[in-house]
Amino acid sequence: MNNVIGIAVALLVIIGGGWYFLSGSENQAANQTTEVSQQGSADAQAEKLEMERMEKNEESAMEKQEGDSMEKMEKEDVMMKKEEDKMEKSSDEGVMIKTETEAEVMIKEEPVSAGPGVFKAYSANAVASADGDIVIGFFADWCPSCRALKSDIGANASAIPSDLLILDANYDSETELKKRYGVTTQHTLVQVDKNGTLVKKWRGGNTLSSVVSQLN
Repeated sequence: MNNVIGIAVALLVIIGGGWYFLSGSENQAANQTTEVSQQGSADAQAEKLEMERMEKNEESAMEKQEGDSMEKMEKEDVMMKKEEDKMEKSSDEGVMIKTETEAEVMIKEEPVSAGPGVFKAYSANAVASADGDIVIGFFADWCPSCRALKSDIGANASAIPSDLLILDANYDSETELKKRYGVTTQHTLVQVDKNGTLVKKWRGGNTLSSVVSQLN
């Protein structure tokens, strides 16, 4: 009887120990699984944060690059506009210089054109041999209004009246001639007869018609 009881107790001890061992193993395995799961979640979160940080950095870099590109394009547009303005200004100045040069050449040729009237450089012989009205213009190369009048006369040389002779006297070099007619400023015009006697004196006028309108 006692042996049976001992065997039963032993079996109970063995069974209980086995159950305890299995239970502990299961708990340990569950704990390990939980730890692995938690570690995986932490790693995933860290990876997500890192990806978000990288995306933000890329967006910032792209925005900066776009901003730099826009600024560069604006600067290039400004430079191109300045170059275009400079080229237009140079072109306009070139046209003006060309026009003035042509007018000067037309004045120095004798006669200027085949028109009925004549416009040429001053000379005492030209005055003495004239048959009609004579106007002497005291013009300076540096005088804008003088250049304007000379340019208009040259451009309309064919419209000069047949009995009119217009002579270009250099204001800077014709000192004695200025004294003779009391000329003290550029762009002064005098009407004289074939003997050189003063008929009329006036100043200004930018067109051929303004000269003709002053004749006596």
